[in-house]
Amino acid sequence: WDLWVGIVIVYSVLTVTFRIGFRIDEITGSWLALDDSVDAIFYADILASLNTAAMVGEMVIEHRWQSTSRYLKSWFVVDFLSTFPLDRILGRSPAARAAKVVRALRLLRLAKIRGMNRILEEYEEYLNPSVVRMLKLLMLMCIAAHFDACIFYFAGSAYDGEDGNWIDNYCPSDDPQSDCLSEKDNYSKYVSSIYWAFVTMTTVGYGDISPAVTDVATVIITIMSQVIGTTLLAYVLGTLITVVPNLDPTERNRLLAVNNLKDFIRDLNLEKHQRMSMMRHFNFYLEFKTVFPEDVILGDIPPLLRNPLMIYLHRNNLPRLPLLCDLEARFHGAL
Repeated sequence: WDLWVGIVIVYSVLTVTFRIGFRIDEITGSWLALDDSVDAIFYADILASLNTAAMVGEMVIEHRWQSTSRYLKSWFVVDFLSTFPLDRILGRSPAARAAKVVRALRLLRLAKIRGMNRILEEYEEYLNPSVVRMLKLLMLMCIAAHFDACIFYFAGSAYDGEDGNWIDNYCPSDDPQSDCLSEKDNYSKYVSSIYWAFVTMTTVGYGDISPAVTDVATVIITIMSQVIGTTLLAYVLGTLITVVPNLDPTERNRLLAVNNLKDFIRDLNLEKHQRMSMMRHFNFYLEFKTVFPEDVILGDIPPLLRNPLMIYLHRNNLPRLPLLCDLEARFHGAL
């Protein structure tokens, strides 16, 4: 449930920033139905939070009123205001614009995404941890670019100087019959904005989209995007340097062990047949033994867990040794 709520929160934050940035006041059709479904999940999450035990450090508060009061004093107000459809109730009244500001409080729910780290850690038993970290970095880059694109478009659309804003001045085609960006739909505007965000964050900067010189707000946003984007890019690249070599830790350790053996053989200056014999023996050894320090790892595990694990590790060889199987059946832990 927490995983689904996290996905819905990300969707909600992305759509809210998109509608604010691109000044979309009303939605209809399937998008409206999808929003209603998202709100229903948020309502269900509020009810679940009101009836769920609270964690305080390592202690679980199971008393209903204590756990409920903790939620009422913390996230309940934000959850309720960001979910309650006040803007629909007010309709087109003058107070509806203020209601949309209240709906923007849904962005605060992004802080609850921190709990998804705990959820993803549970799935690391089935997924490669390095792959999970790469997915986190990809999500971080995409969300940052989305925010940057929405802010850049919002600031540009608010400028009405004589020389026009970047939306009016961006005409991808030289054909005078083709429409400029300001005359296209929101999808084209978003694609152009997200394109600008990525080329700015990655310091590519093709220059085909640039703010108007007289538009001070957009120029400042561009400068901030370059500073924050390069910092984020440096963090992502630095993390990838440590993540990529660990995509296959077993193969990495195997190659390291083989290279150490080759260096050892080279240092001893052995004859060719001796070198070949050692390499054949070592490759045969790696077929049955792990490249990790098995004895050290198993030595730190209590016997209650170590004994079944040892039987599982040697499950292919034990059926061929009935005497040892009978010994283990008579005296548990003998092996």
